[in-house]
Amino acid sequence: MAGLILFVLIACISVVSATTGVGPTTVPNNQATCEHILPGSTEFRLDDPVDGPNSSGGFHVNIGVSDSQNIWWNSNYPVDAVIVKDGSNDANYYTYDPAASGDTGLKTTLNPVGKVGATSHIAFCYHPSVPSPEFPAVALPVGMIIGFLGVVLFVRGTQEN
Repeated sequence: MAGLILFVLIACISVVSATTGVGPTTVPNNQATCEHILPGSTEFRLDDPVDGPNSSGGFHVNIGVSDSQNIWWNSNYPVDAVIVKDGSNDANYYTYDPAASGDTGLKTTLNPVGKVGATSHIAFCYHPSVPSPEFPAVALPVGMIIGFLGVVLFVRGTQEN
């Protein structure tokens, strides 16, 4: 019984921690781009998305879109906004401040007759991280050699006096 309670508790914590609680903003179709919503951001767009992993360059995202009223995602880059579109004239977008690496519960808009449409595309707006310069692999051995030569010269200088 204690094991079952622990399992339920962990499952609830996982669901709560994965949901950011960000609500959607609805925009007209012609404004449903990352450039429109977050100028200067990079857009990774999936037309007719399916469940599973997707990537472009260094950006990797895993999505679940089979239920267009409970879309989930997680990515390797922090995402500033997600745009979810069905076949209607509008789209929902979700903004994250600070940027998020995952969310659940995203929804498409309802179509003009009030029905839930299938997800026609989903777009992720992000700012690619700039890689920090790596410490050159040669610097450490060269520094050690220079340090060793300095010690040798110092020792020789003290022996001559």
